[in-house]
Order: sequence, then C-alpha cells, then structure tokens
Amino acid sequence: MVAAGVARIAATYPVLNQVFDEPAHLASGIEYLQTGGYRFTPDHAPLPRVMIGLLPYLSGSRLAGHDDAFVEGTAILNTGHYDHNLALARAGILPFFVLASGLVWWWTRRVFGSTAGLAATLLFTSLPPVLAHAGLATTDMAFTAGLFAAVYGFARWMERPALPETVFLGAGLALAVATKYSALLFLPVCLLLVFLLARAGGGRRAFSASTAAVAVLVAFLGVWAAYRFSFGPVPELRLPFSVPAPEWLHGLVVTRRHLQTGHASYLLGEVSFGGWWYFFPVVLAVKTPLGFLALVFAGLLALARDSRARVVWQRRAPLYCATGLLLACLMSSINLGVRHILPIYPFLAMVAGAAAAALLESRNRVAIAAAVGLLCWHLYSSAAAHPDYLPYFNELASRHPERVLAESDLDWGQDVKRLSAAARELKIPALWISYFGTADLNRSGLPPWKPLEPYRPVAGWVAISVNRLEVASRLAQRLTRRPEGGYDWLRTHQRVARAGKSIWIYYVPPQP
Repeated sequence: MVAAGVARIAATYPVLNQVFDEPAHLASGIEYLQTGGYRFTPDHAPLPRVMIGLLPYLSGSRLAGHDDAFVEGTAILNTGHYDHNLALARAGILPFFVLASGLVWWWTRRVFGSTAGLAATLLFTSLPPVLAHAGLATTDMAFTAGLFAAVYGFARWMERPALPETVFLGAGLALAVATKYSALLFLPVCLLLVFLLARAGGGRRAFSASTAAVAVLVAFLGVWAAYRFSFGPVPELRLPFSVPAPEWLHGLVVTRRHLQTGHASYLLGEVSFGGWWYFFPVVLAVKTPLGFLALVFAGLLALARDSRARVVWQRRAPLYCATGLLLACLMSSINLGVRHILPIYPFLAMVAGAAAAALLESRNRVAIAAAVGLLCWHLYSSAAAHPDYLPYFNELASRHPERVLAESDLDWGQDVKRLSAAARELKIPALWISYFGTADLNRSGLPPWKPLEPYRPVAGWVAISVNRLEVASRLAQRLTRRPEGGYDWLRTHQRVARAGKSIWIYYVPPQP
C-alpha cells in the first residue's frame, strides 16, 4: 500500500510545475546545506527544508545569489533540468509519507487489530490531500508525520515508561517541533487529551518525572541538532544572554507577527483577513472523500455505542486527538487550506480503519457490503483524482469548487505546464496572463504574453488563475471600494478551455 502511494505521488512530479511555496523551501534548504545559514523565511522550522534541499544539493544545485527566497528557489530549479531538480526536491518529503503510513499501521494494528491496521493504512495512503502534500516540496507532510509520531510515542509512554518508549517519545517530540511551529499549538492539545484519557481509563496512576525529563532532554537535543547546535543572542527578545538554537526563537517571533497581522483568506465567495471559525470544518467536508467520512462517522457511532462499556482508553485516543486538532484550528486566524490541518488525517484513518474492520469482521452481510462499498467508493474517488490530488474536491463541491475554496486547495500555481500545452493545442499566438504562482513564465514554453491587470479589460486570448479571478478580484474590490471585482468583467465572456484545474482560458473578441 505504501509503495503504491509512493508510485502515485512520484507520477505527479512531471505533471505539475512548482507550487507557490516550493522555491522558498528549496532555497532555505540549499542555503542551510551550503552555508549553514538560515536567513530565508525563518518562520519555518529547518528539518523538512533540509530534506527538500538534500538531493538537489548532492546533485550539484547551489545558491544563485538572489535575496528573495522565492526568486532564489526558482533560479535554482531553472539551473539545469527543471523537472529533474523539482523531482529531487519533492522526493525529500517521501520519507515522511512512509513514516506516517508505517505509524498508522503500527498504532492501529496494536490497538484495533491487523484487519483495522490494513484498512487504516489503505485509507491513509490513498487520501487525496495526503497524496497531494506528500508530493510537494513543502513542510505539511513532514509535520503530519512528526506530530503523529510524537502522540503515538506519548501513548506508548503512558502505558510503559521504559527507556525505549522514552527515547521514542523524545525523538517524536523533536521531529514535530523541528518540522513546524504549529507543533506549539497542536502538541499540547493532543498530549493533554491522551494524558487525561490514560488517567481516567485505567492507565498509569503515577507520573514518571524522571523518564519525562529524559524524553524532554532527547527532544531538546534533537531540535538543537536540527539547528547545528547553534548558540547565540536573539535580538528581538533583547535577552542579556545567549541561548541554544537562537534561530528557532527568532522564527517563533516572526511566526507570532504573522499571526497578529493575519492573512487574506477565501471561503464561500468571501475574503477575510481574520478568518472564520467554521473554515476548517468546511474544508474537511469538501476536501475529504465521502466514503472515508462515512467510515469515520461509523467509527464515531461505534465508540458512542460503547460509551457505557469499559472501552480501552487507547481506542478513544485517535478520535479525541482528531477532535482536539479540529477545535484548536477553529481559533486560527490563518485560514489557508486543508494543509494546515493535514495532521488530522492519520488519526481519522485509524478511526475509519477500525470501523471498516468491525463491519468486515461482523457476520452481518449488510454490514460487510456497506464496508466494501465505502472502501470502494473511497478508492474510486482517489483513483479518479489522479494526478490532481491537490485540487481534489468530493461530490459536495466538485462541480464548482471555486465557489467554496480558491487558494492552495484549488490553485497554488501548479498548472503552468498545462497552460503551455493548451496554448499550443489552441494555437494561441499571444496571451494576456494573470497568474498566481512563482514559476518563471518566461521559461515555461508560453507564447508571447503580457500581464493582465485588474480593472483593465483587454481583447484577445486571456489566461487567468482561479485564485486571481476569485481572491485577487475580491481583494481589489475591497481596496478600491468599487461595486465589482477586479476581474469580474471576464465573467461576461465564455470560457474556452481550462489548463488543469486552476487556470481558465478565455477569448475576448475585439470591440467593434
């Protein structure tokens, strides 16, 4: 199952060009490996970026000398063979997908049995959001593996705080913290829930302070190692002394500023800088295959039915952690897509896998048929999405996904190659383009093109990213206080074609 997932992920490499954030992560990884520095976008932890940069660096990629991380990363990709460099960068994330998949198997099998472990692994390794972000040179899949490893390690440690479990817990904590700053929000929630479950459900009654200290020490050394055991001041904090891994604290300050300033978000045709409390429930409802959600719901009902019985606390842990992650995300003002709640999927896969196993192992033919039907529905949804796992939407929003979401869940700048192919097929002599992304359009095989500005209607062939048509259009409307959006004039013309899922092509006839 894991091998099939890896093959499906690798098959997307030559189809999709770089998404918006990939060049910045690549540039940071190359910088770290080449110079030991970490000045590019420090609000991201280094471990996944080092993995992203490792294979390109070993194949000869080096810094190009630009100050901007996105320009620098794009220049690195375009030095030599673009597809080769991009594939090497993306391959650095595959180990995290393999790790997360293995942990789903091990934990589910241990708690619910082998059939549940197989079902959970099958579901997890075929989830379109998981395949999408495991196939990109970004940090989200790495954090998913790190957080899940930390929570699994803590659950094992709560059962038996021996040295192997303690070291595993410390390594998991280090992996989570060294992959993303979101660990500071998600980890306390999950660990507290597991702790309370263990104490209330017959787990250990005494807290082992000595082994907890060892786990914290292992985690600290792991994170410090990710920053090459650096030691120095943190100017933003004005501390009178030097500290270990000052880059981590500097990144934390930058992340805090980002949270305070907010970020433009899009949901259901509206733009906001403060987000919506219901953003992530909507995202999960439309970005997750309905067969998978049905199995999760079946697992929830099964746990609720057994609420009066003495259910082993480990069986409740995945559902409680998934709920805790969702509730934690409700408070976030940065609403940019399913990638920000990607760590919920390993826990949901465990719940869904347990439900599928219970139905399959029952002697009820209707239950068995329901399990087989839901698994087949899920697998069909996954197969039909290939290779567009990133812009996947289920049946609730698949006809007009842009009316629900239009950012990294649909358009992250991934379809420039397809735009070039469409331009050749349509024999387009010249293009007006409004593109959301970081790819170098001058090196993408496009016909002669000019930038399309908002509120400036043109004649001829027009290619526009869905993000620009929906999000940028609404932002321009807010900034100018006009009654119409910046690109709303295009909606009066018929769309001729579509490049992938994220770029729309129009032909605007000349005015008489």
